[in-house]
Amino acid sequence: NKWHLVVDRLTVLFLKFLEYFHKLKLFVWWLLEMHIIKIVSTYIILLSVKEVSLLNYVFLISWAFALPYKQFRVLASSTCTIWTCVII
Repeated sequence: NKWHLVVDRLTVLFLKFLEYFHKLKLFVWWLLEMHIIKIVSTYIILLSVKEVSLLNYVFLISWAFALPYKQFRVLASSTCTIWTCVII
């Protein structure tokens, strides 16, 4: 049957697509795990510079010290989380 072969071929192509999609998803997650702190800290710094306020200096100062020194990143993240709760 001709349609049986078409369905079999489409099934194989769909499974290959799912396999490649899974590999792509793993790669994207791997990249995000490595760079999420840099992405979030850059966004916080840009937001603090754009919206000038005395309250935003806590974010700016904490990430200014945390970006060059890896041991301060967890402290900066916790400080920003607590300060955001205080502001809100």
